[in-house]
Amino acid sequence: VARYPHTSHVADIAILAGQLSALLDQVAALLVVPGHNSEAAAAIQTACNIVVAVGDRYRQQQDLLSLVLLYESAQAELDVPGVLGRDATMQRLQRQAADAFSVLDKAQANLVMSRRKIPPGSPNTALRQLARDCAEELGVYTTTRRRINRLEQWNKRLPLTPLR
Repeated sequence: VARYPHTSHVADIAILAGQLSALLDQVAALLVVPGHNSEAAAAIQTACNIVVAVGDRYRQQQDLLSLVLLYESAQAELDVPGVLGRDATMQRLQRQAADAFSVLDKAQANLVMSRRKIPPGSPNTALRQLARDCAEELGVYTTTRRRINRLEQWNKRLPLTPLR
């Protein structure tokens, strides 16, 4: 079982963000195997660190809708009873999502409400969308005129594409 370090360093976050999809799959696998709660907790904490770093970037861009969608989908998928306990990072996600939600306009709030109905772990959640977009693409599958993904945006310190 791979262990992921707790990190907030920008380069390390970018590297880990590229592994977010595999990390989320690892969390799901560890949760079904009895006796692996500590490994699952470490993987969840690493995923939360990535989510917080990306959420902070969305806050800097003043894209509170993306922040709320990301934080709420991360909470729904990663806040597993009995694994983390009263985790400070998870509490931060909850508090900041609630604060940002309170200032969204009606259309944005309605979008968030509709996205809450999507089951955790579904490919359509903001967390899974981020993981998919940050996954490294093999060179043979890329086209010459492809759009820049969130991982490249992160590395180049460009504004991140909104989550919707």
